[in-house]
Amino acid sequence: MNDPSLYKSTDGGVTWTQLPDTAEYANSYLAVHKEKGWLLSANTNGIFRSKDGAATFEKVLDKVIFSMDTIRTQPNMVWATACEGIYISEDYGDTWTCLKGENYPDFHPDRIRVSPVNPNHMVLEDDYTTKEGNPYGHIHAFSRDGGKTWQSSRKNVCDLPNFSPWRGNMSWCESKIIRCVDGRLRMLGTRSMARTSFS
Repeated sequence: MNDPSLYKSTDGGVTWTQLPDTAEYANSYLAVHKEKGWLLSANTNGIFRSKDGAATFEKVLDKVIFSMDTIRTQPNMVWATACEGIYISEDYGDTWTCLKGENYPDFHPDRIRVSPVNPNHMVLEDDYTTKEGNPYGHIHAFSRDGGKTWQSSRKNVCDLPNFSPWRGNMSWCESKIIRCVDGRLRMLGTRSMARTSFS
């Protein structure tokens, strides 16, 4: 599966079928509406929506998108990050509003995660932080008011002492933002884990 395409499974992931002419929608963040079954695909080409099981797509947002998130508690809501701000849709892609809050990390805002318990609480990564001299840095930012204001994390996760035999004593860590069943957002690194203070 090295070709830039979307793949579809109808048996829970046991087998996969490559969908033709889907390179434009590949290498993307995907979301499926839990009631309508509509598919969203977000990448640097924009955000695309399919209402027919990925047979056809329409572009619903023509912007360079770095990440996207949806939550099951509000299935019509969509959040997507771009350098100019967060694009928010309340109707699963029909209309969009761009919000650039105070201290929004606009260098490379990646991996947004929104709390399903309280959607005003969100976290994202400012990836590729070479501007601070660390080519593998991941600076995290938090918002507790729906993206109106942002606060950067106290410490770069990748500055924590990690050991990797293939890079020497100090290594970079591939940090991930995960969402737990209680709605809390966690930051998970290769050998470190941090928990947010909000749900």
